[in-house]
Amino acid sequence: MKESRTWQKFLSAFKENLEKQSKSSVTVRGYLADLKLFEKWYRGTYGKGSGPLNTKDVDLLSYKSHLQTIKRQAPATINRHIAGLRSFFAFLYEKGQTKTFLAEHLKPLEPEPKRAPEVLSRKQVLRFLAAPDKNTASGKRDFAVLQVFLQAGLRLSEVADIRMEDIEIGERKGTLRVQSGKGNKFREVPLNKTARIAIKEYLEVRPNYPNENHLFIGQKRTPLKPRSIYDVVKKYLARAGIANPNIAVHSLRDTMATNLYNQHKDIRLVQEILGHKHIQTTTKYTKKTKEEKEQALEESPLNIYR
Repeated sequence: MKESRTWQKFLSAFKENLEKQSKSSVTVRGYLADLKLFEKWYRGTYGKGSGPLNTKDVDLLSYKSHLQTIKRQAPATINRHIAGLRSFFAFLYEKGQTKTFLAEHLKPLEPEPKRAPEVLSRKQVLRFLAAPDKNTASGKRDFAVLQVFLQAGLRLSEVADIRMEDIEIGERKGTLRVQSGKGNKFREVPLNKTARIAIKEYLEVRPNYPNENHLFIGQKRTPLKPRSIYDVVKKYLARAGIANPNIAVHSLRDTMATNLYNQHKDIRLVQEILGHKHIQTTTKYTKKTKEEKEQALEESPLNIYR
């Protein structure tokens, strides 16, 4: 099969070119897998003479339509295919194999609108916070960990990095300094009364090890690593009977942010507390959940059977 050998030749050269550019192995494998799917469709559609150098720009647009209307693929998946095709045909053009850049008009689809994150309901939060045994030192520590997530909206790595000197707690106010947030950004987060009480109760039983100033420490006299904190959260989610696979550690930060936005309707406030660089990242908390949409339509005065 002449066409098959031609495709193999150019795909092999394309792979070498990607590797020279230090593209990740995941990117290289993904591009090649998607290009082989295009090759299969192209050769199956046009038969003889369907080598890569015979491709026309209209063929690429037809393939895009095929992915949309026949394969019914999601925009993100189609855009991944488009990225691979554009990169491959840019390579052929740069190497002088084609007279024009054939994928010039092959544009990505508009990205899917961000969905509201899945968050814990109030009942789930109450069950979740009731799971640690606060009669034990480890239970008080774990309870404080959960409260830092839910009250201050920290990321997993930020919780693991808290040092004793980052915490200031008074009778009426408290502050948590995040020294190295995402992008190494510093920010201060006020601690509400619930967070202050949880941390104070933990500090009363926290072992005092010389030269160890991390706030949360484990039984081996070492700081709790992100993986250990992740396991702590998953353990209490399971104990609380929260089995939704989409609910994980980051859902605690999402729960805090969603509730904060719903209460104040101030996206800038949420952005600053979470430490987002771009407000577009924060806008996901303004999205309505599936449950909110369902409830709104059920309560519609036009719903005569409700």
